[in-house]
Amino acid sequence: MAPAADALVDEWATGYRDADELERRLVAAARACIARWGLRKTTLDDIAREAGVGRATVYRAFPGGKDRLAEAVLCHETGRLFTEYDAALAAATTLEELLVVGVTGALAVMHDDEVVRSILTHDPDLVLPHFAFHHLDRFLDIAATLCRPHLSRFLPGSAVRNAAAISADCGVVSIVA
Repeated sequence: MAPAADALVDEWATGYRDADELERRLVAAARACIARWGLRKTTLDDIAREAGVGRATVYRAFPGGKDRLAEAVLCHETGRLFTEYDAALAAATTLEELLVVGVTGALAVMHDDEVVRSILTHDPDLVLPHFAFHHLDRFLDIAATLCRPHLSRFLPGSAVRNAAAISADCGVVSIVA
């Protein structure tokens, strides 16, 4: 597994846990706007209005504007999912239960999360290239990083990446389908 994946997973989880109130409010406003109109049609003015702040406040909180805020939404949501699913994965008592919790959790996010649904509906070209073969190794490294502590309870270390790949493949198939 790539050390970069470890650092990325830590960054996302830390960013979610350490966010201040303004950052959380802006991320929530961005989520609402993206769910409503899609990422491309959402403007910084829309997000500022939804959050009840001025445009300048958004720029101060997220230098780089909409692109940086969209990245923050991704980081917060990923960090939130890592945090929430970690407890459910830790509670699994068998490998089969662990895989069911992991795969059904990932599928539920893709099916139930309004932002994910909106982006897949309105802007699929922003997501699908990340699941192409030349990017898939990064996705699998991140999946292995998330799964390693849990899979390691049931499998030898050498089998963790392959088990994570199989689980991640289920998620990729559901995204592409």
